[in-house]
Amino acid sequence: DDINCESQVVSKKDICKYLGLPLHSIATELLGNVRMAEKEGTVNGLSYNSDGTGSVLLFEMIKIGSTNKQQGPTITATGSLGTVLQESIDIGCSLVKSILRRGLIIGEDCRTTKDFFSSRYHLHVPMGAISKDGPSAGAAITLALMSLAVKRPVDPLLCMPGEIPLRGKILPIGGVKEKLLGAQIYGMKRVLLPIANKADVIQAVTDSVFPFTQDKSSQRELALVQEKMGLSVAYVNDIYDVLQYAWPDI
Repeated sequence: DDINCESQVVSKKDICKYLGLPLHSIATELLGNVRMAEKEGTVNGLSYNSDGTGSVLLFEMIKIGSTNKQQGPTITATGSLGTVLQESIDIGCSLVKSILRRGLIIGEDCRTTKDFFSSRYHLHVPMGAISKDGPSAGAAITLALMSLAVKRPVDPLLCMPGEIPLRGKILPIGGVKEKLLGAQIYGMKRVLLPIANKADVIQAVTDSVFPFTQDKSSQRELALVQEKMGLSVAYVNDIYDVLQYAWPDI
């Protein structure tokens, strides 16, 4: 049978339905370089927005003072992400303190550790007030804290979603395809995704989970993401994988 193909005209009012909303100008400005700003403590997360799009979520943290106690650090948080954000901060802080106290970061001296424990920090999420269905902030916040603790900056073109419990496991996320598109739109180059989301990545670039899932050791889908979206994606299982991707020499 002949297939009747009719051309469809997309009206101006429907463009956003197919292409998504235009970038917030403030978001692109926030991701740019700032003169005289500290390089450490800034990490990009990924969020799934309530309008169905994905976007980069900036977490910026600076040192604002010191205390005479070694039970810290103390962290002031702003950015309108509510109790979910505070819980991620508390977990990330405890995890970083545990890693440092056990001496798991090779080459970091006691002076650096003591400075972290006695510091006062301010964490801000500039785009936190925009409605989101899944900020998945824990892993990014933990990396920002570790960046301050070891005084190492994080690649500004690296981004990562995922929540994290006290043992450091990176938990799976939702909205993988949308978050990858958000990373692409906002000019990111490297993305760290939970290893549990492998099937979601395959589906995002092939609309199928077969035959890739027959060979679980294969990572051909990552080559497709690189080819189609210009993103270098790596899977992470825990915070130690994250640290190695952020600073290969650590």
